[in-house]
Amino acid sequence: MGYELQAKLPVIDFSSENLKPGTSSWVSTCKEVQRALEDYGCFVLVYNKLTSELRNEVFGALEELFDLPTETKMRNKYEKPLNGYVG
Repeated sequence: MGYELQAKLPVIDFSSENLKPGTSSWVSTCKEVQRALEDYGCFVLVYNKLTSELRNEVFGALEELFDLPTETKMRNKYEKPLNGYVG
């Protein structure tokens, strides 16, 4: 009998009032983000102050990233399997 193993994505909360560059909470959150991206390639962001303008800017930047030529994306290589561009 088989079973299904589901990985849980890291959840990182950006809503803290103390989350300002240079503070200990900033450094801690930066480390969480780095660890999540290195281990999972993504994370769930919690932020209740996100404006629709910022959201649109982020998704616009992502569209630009994914619209890059394949040759450019192929240069994004890492030693770790399935990291970087895999097309």
